[in-house]
Amino acid sequence: GSGTGRIDLAVSEVSNGRIIAKMGSDAVYCLAIKDENLGISFKIEDGDYLAVTPMVIAVLKKFDLLTKSEAEELDKKFPPTLKNHRGEIVGTIEAVF
Repeated sequence: GSGTGRIDLAVSEVSNGRIIAKMGSDAVYCLAIKDENLGISFKIEDGDYLAVTPMVIAVLKKFDLLTKSEAEELDKKFPPTLKNHRGEIVGTIEAVF
């Protein structure tokens, strides 16, 4: 299952259950969009989970599957910043298509 603070739960919550998201092993990710009768899956090649959250948001935006307010809420909850051990922003992580 998904826990508090994870993208799986956040996607379902911001879309009021319209989009269902599930993380698999080795950074495999699946999305189901009920209204569109559509499923999307992807895998981060090296199995690192760091890129999963920005990729989920980018895929949903690319295919216009989020409303403006849903996209803004996910961006606010999951900014694409990388921080060091002191919490300082040291970079960003972005999906590129």
